[in-house]
Amino acid sequence: MQLQTLPSINTEFKNKQGDVFMVIGRGTQGIVIEYNNGRVELIPTIKWNNMGQSLLQVSH
Repeated sequence: MQLQTLPSINTEFKNKQGDVFMVIGRGTQGIVIEYNNGRVELIPTIKWNNMGQSLLQVSH
């Protein structure tokens, strides 16, 4: 089993659909993200780990 690295708070990502979001929290249940349109979502840690390869970190 490989350990996954959780993202840092205030890190922006873009998914394969082109949506940009920022990590605004991390907790025992998963990663809390906020999309540019204001929508907030809790991503379970296991789902985040599976999404990781399809995400692009946005640099400023």
